[in-house]
Amino acid sequence: MWNRYDIWAANVMEWLGCSKSKATNVMNVLKEAKVIEKVTGLGAGKYRFLKL
Repeated sequence: MWNRYDIWAANVMEWLGCSKSKATNVMNVLKEAKVIEKVTGLGAGKYRFLKL
């Protein structure tokens, strides 16, 4: 079950009004910056914001 901290490319696409490839690029930058982490068990492409 996802929670309010879980995001995926469709969320980013909606928020930024961009394409899926651009949303994936944004998510990769967030992952490299250790802002989000990959979530397992919920399907492909699911990420969770890390607590700062």
